[in-house]
Amino acid sequence: MLKWIEEQAARVLDTASASPPLGDPSWDGLLREYGVRPLSQEERQQHVTEGPKRRGGAAPIEVRLALQAIHDKAHASWKQMDIDDDERRLAQKLSSFVDENMRAYLGRVAPAITTASIFANARATTQVYATAGGGLGQMKCAACGAPRKNEGDLDCVYCGGKVS
Repeated sequence: MLKWIEEQAARVLDTASASPPLGDPSWDGLLREYGVRPLSQEERQQHVTEGPKRRGGAAPIEVRLALQAIHDKAHASWKQMDIDDDERRLAQKLSSFVDENMRAYLGRVAPAITTASIFANARATTQVYATAGGGLGQMKCAACGAPRKNEGDLDCVYCGGKVS
């Protein structure tokens, strides 16, 4: 089971990384295979325009949904097994499976770091505790760095990570 999970995760990351930002038939087919509805072209365009910058690759939220589908299938199978050391290792792997693979994917599609982007990144990620209007700085996604889109959002609309 552990080997299957790792193979499926690699397949998702490889296919998603090779996909153009607006998707392609192989990425859409893989999503459907896992029971995930692909975003519409309009939704994908919105993620490209408004979401965190990336060199290419599928929308991070679609990647998270595919990884979550793998997790859920493996977890359902695991719950039916008698517990031994292999199953305990599987349970440990499943506990961090989605977040671990999302970090790997975001690392693959993140823009290349240049001297200019170092300074821009420093300005963008420096916490602002108060503004001229007296409000607190905007909350960001811990996984991809995107700002919270709507008041009250606890999950990132772009990658599904936790907003803090």
